Amino acid sequence: MNEGWTEPASKPSPPFSPAATEAIVETIGSARSPIAGFPRRALAYLIDLFILQCLDLFLFMTGWLAAVLGLQYDSLDGVSPTFSSLFIPTVLLLYFVYFTFFHAYGGQTPGKILVRIKVVADDGQPLRWLHSSIRTLGYSLSSIFFVGFLLALFEKRGRALHDILARSEVVQS
Repeated sequence: MNEGWTEPASKPSPPFSPAATEAIVETIGSARSPIAGFPRRALAYLIDLFILQCLDLFLFMTGWLAAVLGLQYDSLDGVSPTFSSLFIPTVLLLYFVYFTFFHAYGGQTPGKILVRIKVVADDGQPLRWLHSSIRTLGYSLSSIFFVGFLLALFEKRGRALHDILARSEVVQS
């Protein structure tokens, strides 16, 4: 019935064959944003630390005024022992929430927005909450003698210790 019909010599590869998928991944990989340099990262971190210090000062003054106005002070300096014992854990919680929230929600802290960089997962996707938490906890390890931060100068993708732990990288936005 189909006398003019001949079977093709080879079938075309399906659109999602391993070769096609690999080509797509290479194209996406080459379109990634450039890695953020150490000076930009350091400046963004210093800006964020300044913002956190301002928030800490605000919390301290608010707590101190509440202690003094509430006449709840027991020591000579006018600060309640309860207030003193809660201040440091509150500051640490603020630090953790600040970095975890901003990195998981948009990948940019206010400091990173100002210097135009952002944190992404290794695959270029937004950072998940768990990885953002790990990255924030890794900051404390990186802070020991700044060795973890200096690692970014020598690591081929510019990642610091906390980036390696969280499987993240900082790119220009």
